[in-house]
Amino acid sequence: TTLFYLERRYADILRQLRAYPRFREYTQADRRATLGEVQQALPDTTALLLYFDAADRYVGLAVLKQRLWAWDVLRDLTTDSAVAYLCNTLPDKRRLEAEPNHFFAQAYVLRQRLLPDTVLNSCRSLVIVPDGLLAYVPFEVLLLRPHTGAYATAPYLLRAQAVRYTWSASFVADERTTPTTRAARLLQIAPFAASGQRGLSALPFSREEHPAGIVANVLLDKAATAAAFQNAGAHYDVLHLSTHAHAGPQETAGVEFYDRTLALPEIYAQRLKTSLVALSACQTNTGAFTQGEGVLSLARAFAYAGARSLIASYWSVNDRSTAQLFTHFYQYLRQGWSKSEALRRARLDFLSAPGPDARKSPYHWAAFTLTGADGTVAFAPQIPSVWLWMGVTTALGLVVFWIIARRCRRSNNKQTCMLQAPDF
Repeated sequence: TTLFYLERRYADILRQLRAYPRFREYTQADRRATLGEVQQALPDTTALLLYFDAADRYVGLAVLKQRLWAWDVLRDLTTDSAVAYLCNTLPDKRRLEAEPNHFFAQAYVLRQRLLPDTVLNSCRSLVIVPDGLLAYVPFEVLLLRPHTGAYATAPYLLRAQAVRYTWSASFVADERTTPTTRAARLLQIAPFAASGQRGLSALPFSREEHPAGIVANVLLDKAATAAAFQNAGAHYDVLHLSTHAHAGPQETAGVEFYDRTLALPEIYAQRLKTSLVALSACQTNTGAFTQGEGVLSLARAFAYAGARSLIASYWSVNDRSTAQLFTHFYQYLRQGWSKSEALRRARLDFLSAPGPDARKSPYHWAAFTLTGADGTVAFAPQIPSVWLWMGVTTALGLVVFWIIARRCRRSNNKQTCMLQAPDF
């Protein structure tokens, strides 16, 4: 009898494990995707770029549907200085405004070394697996050719390629089984839209990140608690978090909600089935680098919790610029563009919008990058207000007709039934 009940409990545990989003990945953790599987999963116009930090050099490998390239990037003073300069300067708005031409020079030198022309000329989109310090560089800011002058007109890689990132080639091979998200539901959480809490500043522009024309549930201010997110997150296809966040050690890293911080281990413990998590917060894509694992960031925690792709930031971002960027991103996503292309077009819109050139520096638009699977998101259709009004009117008419018909059945005088109106 004891054995019988133990076997039942064991079977129940196995059923729960198989329902966990990452169970298959954990059970096949030592499996390596073959080159053929990776190439088969790649679209014809996409190149997978893998970089390996080999101490004295970076080894680059480009994988395309039918071809392979490999090249070495010597880690001499020129390469290391350019990488360090970009990592230190991009989060510094004032430094970028003061020395644009020096930034352009470093961005062009690094592009020449990391992205040979033979690779760029063979594709229209890139999937990048960085290593070492390259994991902190948004490749979109690298320059295709030399440039001086305005930030708004610079020949960024962004203008020619849709760029996204991933943690390993195995993730790309698994994308073949990623289903298309249809009738997607969106949840936006904005705990600090009206005022700051617990020493954290207000984010008034977070209200504007609500995507127009998309059916969405919005949790604002007091309703945006950690418990509300934990209870509701698993039921939505797209999660948009307009809040504060903290990178750093596991003890301090987390995402801020109205009542408390949702710590990094709690995020790992979530069971999400989302197509996209947009972390509209500071430093959600940075953290400690671990050899063989990459950057252990908040975005990485959401990926382990089950999110198929994420938009996260490298540095502290401007509230107004972020709202503008995400508004355009959701517009393009709603029009049917892929996640990577929607983000690329939103950034290009930012660069072409009216305004001073200082606001077009990469500080304002390059912090947010897409990591994980690409693909489109078909949102649930929004009922137009005119149809909603007609539906309500029709329902009220049916109610009135039912009341009249009921009175007619009770009365023997047909004329009275035809003339007498119901009392409300």
